[in-house]
Amino acid sequence: MELIKGFLFLAVGILAAARIVPGVQLKNNTTAFLVAAVYSVIHFLLFKILVFLTLPAVFLTIGLFTIVINAVLLWLTDKLLDDFEISSFGTTIIASLVISVVSLVLKYLFFWI
Repeated sequence: MELIKGFLFLAVGILAAARIVPGVQLKNNTTAFLVAAVYSVIHFLLFKILVFLTLPAVFLTIGLFTIVINAVLLWLTDKLLDDFEISSFGTTIIASLVISVVSLVLKYLFFWI
């Protein structure tokens, strides 16, 4: 159940980023679920490896470098999907922050479900 909630919250975060951040475009709203699925797989496969490889930067920035890692994974998702477009890497970082904040807020709002 937690996996499904996390997936739905991620999809809502992606929809929010597409609405809020200029330069993030989805072909349609159902594309957000495809983006969430691809991003989840990429995150599962690469996140820990990238954190390990960039451990000195993660330690020096007290964990804030993980924002850049998440942005790289989101950029990779953008490159894999034709229906999802992000204009620049700066926009990708902002979109990554929006997706993370929205997902986190939803997680705390609906923690009892």
